[in-house]
Amino acid sequence: MKISRILVLTDFSESGKAAEQTGIYLAQTLNSQLTFMHTIDAPAGWDHLNFGGDNTFLKNPDSLSAAFPELKVAIQEARDHFNKLAEHTAASGVKCDTEILFDRSFEDIEELTERENAQLLVLGMAGAGNKKFGSSAKTVLRRTKVPVVFVREVPINHIDNFYIATDYKDAKRIKSIMHMLGDFAGQFKLNPELLYVNTPIDFKNSEELEKLKTDFLNKTELNDVQTAEINDYHVYEGIAKFREKQTQTSLCAVINKKQSGLNYFLHNSKTEELLKNFIKPVLVVKEME
Repeated sequence: MKISRILVLTDFSESGKAAEQTGIYLAQTLNSQLTFMHTIDAPAGWDHLNFGGDNTFLKNPDSLSAAFPELKVAIQEARDHFNKLAEHTAASGVKCDTEILFDRSFEDIEELTERENAQLLVLGMAGAGNKKFGSSAKTVLRRTKVPVVFVREVPINHIDNFYIATDYKDAKRIKSIMHMLGDFAGQFKLNPELLYVNTPIDFKNSEELEKLKTDFLNKTELNDVQTAEINDYHVYEGIAKFREKQTQTSLCAVINKKQSGLNYFLHNSKTEELLKNFIKPVLVVKEME
């Protein structure tokens, strides 16, 4: 999993700043470059207005801001923030670019990722006390093709343990993703740990679970991995409790498997439920068609 560029989407909120710090740490460790991106909501039709009567569409923010004071303030705040962020990033030994977009929706995330040639996204979400799963995060989850690190108000400054939440199913389908995640962990000099949450709705006894795990490990041909199991009512609660028991700084990874029809919405809802209730950063990798 070679990551040469990381795209950080920030709104300058506390979670956005946590995403910025996470992006810097990941770029340092992975020897990657960064692009920080911020979007500004501009007045409707701003890019089609003619101020000089010469049929020239003015798209220069400096010229445009004279007609829209609130836009001028937003642009200046973004520039000031990015100037300080670029200085801090450079002092951390990481190369970065900054970009301000106008009226660009996260519906365009696939296009933006391809344009920046980014192999990893970092996105801040609402704070730990906020149980909502925002529309921006939901859009990124469902539309992006590259792995995404979702961050709340706790940035990643170090990773001592990397674990992958798994149901031990679809081994052949996700074999390449599992090895990609193993390579990712290796760049932090870690071996991945597989975590299985045994829930009442799909409970497995010890013998059934051992058989399921052995079959999964054989088919994925994973080596040098540890495994852990925990019982809980919900997957996200089990993952959270597992994390609480650890003294190390951990990063959890989940695979958003491809589905169709009703299963598509059900499976995305499971991932969203995890992100909504989990306060630590989560790496989500989507299984592609």
